[in-house]
Amino acid sequence: MKSYILKSMWIMVMVLMVSVQAYAAEVAKTPVRIIYINGSNNNTEKDRFVFSDGMKKIHNCVKKDFESSDYVKKNMLDNGQDYILDNPRIFFWGYSSNSALNNVNEDLVTLDMISTKMAQSVRKMIAHVMHDAIWVQKERNMQIVVNNLHKEVMAANQRGEKVILFGHSAGSFVTYRYMFHKLPAISADKVYSYLERNKIANASFFKAHPVKNTCLDAVTESGLGVSTSTGEFVLNPNPAMLKEAYLKLNDYTATECVPDNELMGVVNFGSPLALFYSDIGTNTENYDMNLYRYIKNNNMFFITDNFADDPIGFPLSRNLSAQEMENLYNIGFNPNGKGFTYSKSDVNSPATFVGAHCSYWKCPNKFAKSVVKAYSDGYKNFYPAL
Repeated sequence: MKSYILKSMWIMVMVLMVSVQAYAAEVAKTPVRIIYINGSNNNTEKDRFVFSDGMKKIHNCVKKDFESSDYVKKNMLDNGQDYILDNPRIFFWGYSSNSALNNVNEDLVTLDMISTKMAQSVRKMIAHVMHDAIWVQKERNMQIVVNNLHKEVMAANQRGEKVILFGHSAGSFVTYRYMFHKLPAISADKVYSYLERNKIANASFFKAHPVKNTCLDAVTESGLGVSTSTGEFVLNPNPAMLKEAYLKLNDYTATECVPDNELMGVVNFGSPLALFYSDIGTNTENYDMNLYRYIKNNNMFFITDNFADDPIGFPLSRNLSAQEMENLYNIGFNPNGKGFTYSKSDVNSPATFVGAHCSYWKCPNKFAKSVVKAYSDGYKNFYPAL
């Protein structure tokens, strides 16, 4: 009897140890939060509901297909150590542009008596489709949207979550500008080179107080300088203010920049980004080269996945390999980084071209499988030798 009791206790201890180990392994896994960002012509509570409902349908399929793909699990989800959270986060910025759109609608009313109904119908259609895309590109408006999105990303970071951004239509402008403003793609060496090249202050002082890699918003908010349209910086011409701003740069980096490894990647869909930002990747002096370098060196992905018959979806760029991009733009990649960029537009929507732009959430299974294929094809295209 005594032997039986000891044996039973031993079994219970072993079961408990296995349970504890399994729980510890589960706790050690990193949750991944997907944030979905709306496009243009989404300004009302009804629009928010339709978009949120559609993204939840997409999310269920994306989570299932990401986690069931051995390729995605290995390369994106750290061999299964990362997992997609069940609940998506909807970032809806449409309300922000609503008052401006109302002003446009009021102005259009003045033409009702002197313009044909057909012309008015076309004007209203153009206003509703294009207004938000134009509104959000204005730097003042975009900065508000980007800062609000940054609050969402930093809140996820505080919860121990990583983040993937999905941007639909004009939401792809937001994802791109978020990376542009918030990725710490400006190296400390780049900061030093700006200071030395402009000979504004004694470079030895700055090197004696090293800074971390930083982002555009940290440089701007600290007062160190401002960005020009070519992606270069104009530094604060006041030496005393420049020195003070420099000493505070790390503090601003901590609040204004997304932490390394927090943003896993971006998926844009139904994206006209290439149409509105047609100079992306065409100038080696452009700040975009810093972004491409950061994406590659930090294992991120930047995917554009449009349905082939979506008239508003444009491929972002040619699908180059890492070696081809490095040779073409003289970027200087880290050979150990495994990030990539990729555009995919070879899957037909089940809707006609008229409704293809809003059909992604009407056929979520098809879209989710296309994203998984875009990820694997993009990785293999960027690193053909692997």
